[in-house]
Amino acid sequence: TIMLISSWYFTDLVTHQAFISDIAYLDFEVRLLAHLQDWGHEIIYKPHPLLVTRPPADFAARFGGREESRPSEQVIYDADVLILPDPSSTAFATSLASGIPAVFIDFGLFVHTNAALTALKKRCAIIRAPCGSDQRVSIDWNALRYAITDAPSPGSGDYIRLFHRHVG
Repeated sequence: TIMLISSWYFTDLVTHQAFISDIAYLDFEVRLLAHLQDWGHEIIYKPHPLLVTRPPADFAARFGGREESRPSEQVIYDADVLILPDPSSTAFATSLASGIPAVFIDFGLFVHTNAALTALKKRCAIIRAPCGSDQRVSIDWNALRYAITDAPSPGSGDYIRLFHRHVG
């Protein structure tokens, strides 16, 4: 079972951080869930709890999955692998502290120090997925499929100890 812990759709917010457009992010989520379904995974879609703009209520069901509205801390243990697209979210830190294998989808919006990136690579697989000039997220689907099936064992807690001690 794969859980996508979704990010914000930023249309309704004024934010200080970098983000990709809602259309590009929705397109990415549609393609991601379609691939997960094609690969035979059970899907849990966990939208951000404060979303105003969001996919339709039956979004996950359209891909054979289910949506989960409870706090991520209560539901992440239903998953075998977590897909994490937003390193600025509380759920990112909570998920990495959980010990569940994880894949970080790196849209290239946040710069990590060498120490942070080294520690993060020990805790989860990282798949680069930049948003191109055509406003589409570009991702190597084969690399993602491999990362899901071979997600690193969560043996190293360095990242949580160094950067999110409050959740560890």
